[in-house]
Amino acid sequence: MDDIRICIVTVVKNNLNGLLETRVSIEQQEYKNWRHIIIDGDSTDGTKEYLKRLCDKNTLWLSEPDNGIYNAMNKSLSLIDSFFSPICQPESASKPVLVFTWIRYDNRVPSR
Repeated sequence: MDDIRICIVTVVKNNLNGLLETRVSIEQQEYKNWRHIIIDGDSTDGTKEYLKRLCDKNTLWLSEPDNGIYNAMNKSLSLIDSFFSPICQPESASKPVLVFTWIRYDNRVPSR
């Protein structure tokens, strides 16, 4: 089951604390075959600086101006490399827990 890779997309703008909570939630999961894709709308609250310090194989990020949340979500589509990709807003940091629970307890693979 660990061969199923999931991509978790987080769209954020000027919500560093929410992003940090989301990141902690993801990193605390037992399931480790994930990629975290973070799309930042050119934040000015320290989010960009935090992203620049992230250096791991499980994280991809992009920080640039966008035309709103849906434009930011669309930017993530070219970076997703799995077929199960929830989008988690920093305001809903508990969502990754639900995703990983589904992966752990449900052996079915979603159809493409």
